Amino acid sequence: GKKEFWQDEMAAKQNNVEPKRQKQVAVLGPQTIVSAICSQQMGVDNVLFWQAFDQAFTNYRENASEFEDGIHITGLCPSLFVSSTPYKMYYSIGLFTRYNNSSGGKAIATSSGDYEDYPGVYIGATELPDGNITITVVNLNIGLTEFSIEFDKPIGRDLHRHVEDTLHRVPKTFDPISYADCSFKEVQNTLKDTIDPFAVHIYTTCKY
Repeated sequence: GKKEFWQDEMAAKQNNVEPKRQKQVAVLGPQTIVSAICSQQMGVDNVLFWQAFDQAFTNYRENASEFEDGIHITGLCPSLFVSSTPYKMYYSIGLFTRYNNSSGGKAIATSSGDYEDYPGVYIGATELPDGNITITVVNLNIGLTEFSIEFDKPIGRDLHRHVEDTLHRVPKTFDPISYADCSFKEVQNTLKDTIDPFAVHIYTTCKY
């Protein structure tokens, strides 16, 4: 029979940026989502984020590559001993996981990056167990990019767009993950839109 294959670990990071400042780099969230999209397209069943919050080690007080005063700084949010304000990457990754995170879902084949008609634009699609569809678009270009997605068969439903503008996101303690800002009505075989640099768009049939 088939054997499980696990890979531990993968990460996106900016070279020459010290670990404690990585989370404030605007592109880190989109780069991490691109890694997850590529994993989906390669048939990976699950991608797990190591921790939601930075973790304090009670018996460790050192400063090392991923530690600051004994706190393992690899979360999407700081330890609550430090701050209640999330890192920038929390908002984009939180948006992606909200509409892609479902046991039993399946990836819909897409092409991405240099193999796409739009280099630097990465597209992933997921069909959830309840029949809802989520399309993720990430722009790693430095400029506004127009794109068009062609579907093999008509969707025939509204797609609700959620936008995370990572360049201009200012984290605040009580700011929610982005709500839908518009809807594309009764989408058939084509979805056209524009996306800001280093932004993440979610198009989903989910109504929440």
